[in-house]
Amino acid sequence: PDPLSLRPLLSRSLGVKRNGEMLREAVSTLLPLAKRHDAASDPAVVGLLIAVAAFLREESRGAHHRTDFPYRADIARRSRLTLEEALTKAEEFPCSPTLEDVEQ
Repeated sequence: PDPLSLRPLLSRSLGVKRNGEMLREAVSTLLPLAKRHDAASDPAVVGLLIAVAAFLREESRGAHHRTDFPYRADIARRSRLTLEEALTKAEEFPCSPTLEDVEQ
């Protein structure tokens, strides 16, 4: 796919206001694209790293607001996430149920 086609997803899911459901959607869409080796894989990798890191941070801090975690933690915590760790976490991500899951 064209890298520009990722822009609406990234704007919607990774903007200033975020929530777990939008971040899960971003991860499930970006993970297969990040594993490919085409024009969309580089922006998908960057978006995937942001989405996984944002999902793991269950608070609002700075300009980024988690609507499902509106408060800031009293103590700031540094974290580091490598690409390998992000890919592993994305593979294990709690996904929303699919239509097939609901129909069973």
